[in-house]
Amino acid sequence: MLREKYHHPVEDAKEIGDFLLPMLELIPEKRANAGGMTGHSFMNGTIGMDDTPLNIPVGSKGDDIEGWAYEVKKGR
Repeated sequence: MLREKYHHPVEDAKEIGDFLLPMLELIPEKRANAGGMTGHSFMNGTIGMDDTPLNIPVGSKGDDIEGWAYEVKKGR
């Protein structure tokens, strides 16, 4: 869709997909949290992100977020 509808070059579309797809995972236990994705290379050079290191591993699943496991299990 990024290529056909929005005419992004192949490399740009791949980079955007690599950034977005882990956060769009349907199964909550496999979904990357947005805080961890702030360290993704796609965010390099983003205005306002220069001095905001969250020290959350890229692609982390939220296991270290208080209440995460409870909320995920509650939703089943």
